[in-house]
Amino acid sequence: MANDNPTYRAIEKYKKKTYDRIELLVYKGEKQKIKEYAERKGKTVNGFITELIRKEIEKEDS
Repeated sequence: MANDNPTYRAIEKYKKKTYDRIELLVYKGEKQKIKEYAERKGKTVNGFITELIRKEIEKEDS
């Protein structure tokens, strides 16, 4: 369903131009565990996962 709100459309256009999407599948119940852990670390789930990936890449590149 499309949203006719101009602000929403502008945000979606910006996100499409600026970001790539990665779909991540986890077993039932894991999403909540990951979310709670990330929150305890003061991060969003996206921020937490992105940080882990960046650290792993940096470790390999060193």
